[in-house]
Amino acid sequence: MVESTDFIMPEFLKNATEEYFTQMALSKAPTGIDTSEGQMFFDHTKPTAIIATEITQFHLSITLQMMFPQFATGKFLEWHGAPYHIFRRGGTNASGKVKLKSKKEGQVIPTGTIVYTLGDDTESAKEYKTTENVVINNGEAIVRIEAIESGNIGNTAARTVVTIQRGYEVDNIINLEPITGGTEAESDESLRERILNRIALAPLSGARRDYERWAKEVDGVGNVIVQPLWKGPRTVRVLITDANNQFANDELMRRVKEYIDPEEFEGLGEGKAPIGAIVTVGTIEPVVINITARIYFEEGADPTLTLERAKNNMNRGLLNAMIVRTTEVGASLIETEGVLDYQELNLNSQTDNIVLTVGQRAVIGEVVNSGS
Repeated sequence: MVESTDFIMPEFLKNATEEYFTQMALSKAPTGIDTSEGQMFFDHTKPTAIIATEITQFHLSITLQMMFPQFATGKFLEWHGAPYHIFRRGGTNASGKVKLKSKKEGQVIPTGTIVYTLGDDTESAKEYKTTENVVINNGEAIVRIEAIESGNIGNTAARTVVTIQRGYEVDNIINLEPITGGTEAESDESLRERILNRIALAPLSGARRDYERWAKEVDGVGNVIVQPLWKGPRTVRVLITDANNQFANDELMRRVKEYIDPEEFEGLGEGKAPIGAIVTVGTIEPVVINITARIYFEEGADPTLTLERAKNNMNRGLLNAMIVRTTEVGASLIETEGVLDYQELNLNSQTDNIVLTVGQRAVIGEVVNSGS
């Protein structure tokens, strides 16, 4: 894994202060001109010094940062990824199923029919559309639905989708299972990590890291575990979470399978996987690890920001860990900018290491300072 570093301001910009530009301008004054503050020459050159300072210390500094993927943001970061065919993953729409009950046998519920959750004072109703035609048979039908709006907003608990648009004779509608898979567009930090890793690690011909990279190119994918030879030669299992580190739903797993090794052309090299590779896609089980410790912060450090950095450091350190060790979590904590020291480190309220099984991945939930 390649980590970004903090931007270091070049000396020629660091020294380009307002005072520097002011004195430079005053030194150019013709002989005999009064350059003291309040005089015409001083007053006419001072605004230029102020503007020059803004250009060099702000605009030029930002321009330099945008030139490197370690510091670039937004569209500038996306442009760094484009030459490597790495693009920001878009947000995904939550999906699931609803069960319809109706006395009107043979009634057709067409694709695009709108169903809803019930809104209240704190949350607006969530809208979904059916993604297939269904016919009421024996008084009921099960139909797939997808959120109208992409992102986390489309995720909802079981038994919350209970309304259908007017025009259909439906007596009851309900989602028996949660509607999941809605994720936000990829963050700059996630995109930056993929770009830096691609720069440092050249693609091979179906190596383990290639399968990981391919899976992460699909919208909505979060963590990935690759198991080569999981059912003998030429078999690969790819386990994924969604971008929220939750279980991947059937739709996300289907899209990853389609991208890497399409079902109808399995093993024929029609996807990203090489010829002969049979790829199975499943979901990782996230194991949430909550961290508590008595943490001592460096003077001037923002505790909230520091704890968030610590969480990110720990998650990076645990990406492929099968054993969550207190020593390694502690090392990630002490290496975090803003952390001076710590005591009494606990993983899920215990001091023992946590052993994971194949297909599980540790995900840091909360990092809590027990000394606050």
